[in-house]
Amino acid sequence: MSASSSFGYSSDVEGGRRQGVRKLLRRPADLVLPDRKTVEVRLHDLRMNGVAVVAPLNLRQAFLCEVKFRLPWSRGGHGAVAARAKVAHSILSSRQGGFLIGLDFIDIDEGSLGAISRYMSA
Repeated sequence: MSASSSFGYSSDVEGGRRQGVRKLLRRPADLVLPDRKTVEVRLHDLRMNGVAVVAPLNLRQAFLCEVKFRLPWSRGGHGAVAARAKVAHSILSSRQGGFLIGLDFIDIDEGSLGAISRYMSA
């Protein structure tokens, strides 16, 4: 089984679920908190306008942070992504071994958006 696969959510936003295609992505990432402290997290999945991570700490809804990670390319190399994000939800997940945190991108540069687009279309 590959480390990443895509699937879609058809549930509506009003029901509390994300819309759009997501791609599973199990890689390390960093959250940079407002006090500039960096917390190591694991990526869970990626979508064009956000990412889910597994973190050792619980962040409140609407908390602002920066998320940084690298996307693997199929022919080697990687694409760097950095974005300011807002916490959409955070739930304790014993299955994931931490807090599963949904982050919505609120400020992302064109290079990072291009890397996500390339990865999502691969």
